[in-house]
Amino acid sequence: MKQKIIYLEGIRGTAAFIVVFAHFFQVFMPSVFEGNGDIVHFAFETPASKTPINLLFNGNFSVTLFFVLSGYVLSYRFFRDKVNRVIYSSAVRRYFRLAIPAFVSVIFAFALMSFEFGYFDDISPVTMSTMPDPYAADPTIWAMWTEGLFHTFFTYGNKYNPVLWTMTYELFGSFLIFTFLILLGKLRIRYIAYPLLIYCFLDSYYLGFVLGLLLSDLHNSGRNWLELVNRP
Repeated sequence: MKQKIIYLEGIRGTAAFIVVFAHFFQVFMPSVFEGNGDIVHFAFETPASKTPINLLFNGNFSVTLFFVLSGYVLSYRFFRDKVNRVIYSSAVRRYFRLAIPAFVSVIFAFALMSFEFGYFDDISPVTMSTMPDPYAADPTIWAMWTEGLFHTFFTYGNKYNPVLWTMTYELFGSFLIFTFLILLGKLRIRYIAYPLLIYCFLDSYYLGFVLGLLLSDLHNSGRNWLELVNRP
């Protein structure tokens, strides 16, 4: 168990670096991010944006991978042990585990805006980035608290830190997993529910959570599904 979690954390860490690279390109070499040939600075930017190399800095792909990993990890112990207690424990702690690091980042962004350390307006005319100014919000204490502890998690808010748009998906997706496990986790009918959920969330980031949940279920079902698929 420990080795598997470490392995997944390695994938998560790699995806996090890719997200960082994506935002770097979005600000300083936006043609790589947008595929817009009119704002190219270097020769490699156009082919980089239109080849599989794009996966090395495709933030959207990495975010989707995060959601799949969340669905897998959050359901792993339940499918392994079939004990509801692990669901209740995870559900109670989930908001706080997400909110603490997210709120710290909001405080940091608030400080940058308060001391006018955001220089995006000076950089964007040079780099031609079309990304909205991440430091355009009015820094107030009340807005910092409400944004960091409420809007970030319940209204897809990202006023102080644009990358936190994922947190509402992460919180709601987590409780989608918990609800599924409590209602159907021990019933065979859940295998009928999976295709229904996939259909319902086909055009949504919540699909990642469902796919991670399904992979976790198959992995812990007592059968080596990959071996069955590859059997001659």
